[in-house]
Amino acid sequence: MGLRLQQRNMGSIPKFLKKRYGGIIVRQLVCFLLLLALTGCSKDLVQHAYLKNYTLGEPQTVHIGEPIIKIRDIYREFDENHPSVKGVCLEPSSDFSVSAKYTERFIDRSLKVSGSSQKQYPFNYVTKINNAEYSVFWIGSENGKDYGLLIDDNGKIFTGYAFVDNHDSSSMYLLKDVVLDPANTTMKITKKSTPCSGFNNYDSDDITIGDNNLELIYGGINNVTISLMYREYTWNDLARPSFFQNLVYETGAKEIRFKDFKIEVLELSNEKIVYRVLEDKLKDTTLRRDGREWQTIEKARKKD
Repeated sequence: MGLRLQQRNMGSIPKFLKKRYGGIIVRQLVCFLLLLALTGCSKDLVQHAYLKNYTLGEPQTVHIGEPIIKIRDIYREFDENHPSVKGVCLEPSSDFSVSAKYTERFIDRSLKVSGSSQKQYPFNYVTKINNAEYSVFWIGSENGKDYGLLIDDNGKIFTGYAFVDNHDSSSMYLLKDVVLDPANTTMKITKKSTPCSGFNNYDSDDITIGDNNLELIYGGINNVTISLMYREYTWNDLARPSFFQNLVYETGAKEIRFKDFKIEVLELSNEKIVYRVLEDKLKDTTLRRDGREWQTIEKARKKD
């Protein structure tokens, strides 16, 4: 994955996870890791996943010109040691924000991120700073950068350092003038039946893009119809002319169905739409790196 070993330990289990879960998940993960140590099979696996800009069943709000649905089709190295694969997620105790300054290549820069108690963030790995152990989770920002925030043994956000756009030690920066609001924000452990994932939760250098990339964009309403625009993209972000479609639905529609998507309309105006995606029939799968499916994908990329 291109990460320095001293900066991460994907199999490590943070102390605050042990405290909050009473050993149940810890025992499951430890047994699982021991099994993997004996089989060594995870190195030969690739995960076919769909990164989404929504979570099934959760209310979302977008404005005109923004995607109601955005799907990124990816293949990434599959590490069964990773707790997030088993659905171990981090959930903020409340909505929070972090602002700080740091110096990158002699240039002063600003960090500003916000987290939501309605979202779950994947536990990524464990790192050590001055012999103290911290867990790391990633969160995106308005300027397009991804920041890795640290958590101490009690699940409290540690504001001494942050990672910027990469996981290795060269991308970890000392923070100055830090403001964490609220100051007592903690990340608590929660359990999902499926892996935690987010639209920005991947490293672009560690993935292969598939061809099922799409957007469903909100175009506003008039007295009669809701306007949507559907677009598909190839793996190298080229729009497919034959997969471009303008869609219209009745303004009074409570549900929108298109392809495998079922969307519940909660609120509608010519400025925004509030909705829930109820179904998408997108399932993550795992395939072998030496299998025919993966070889076909690699062959197609080399041909292009």
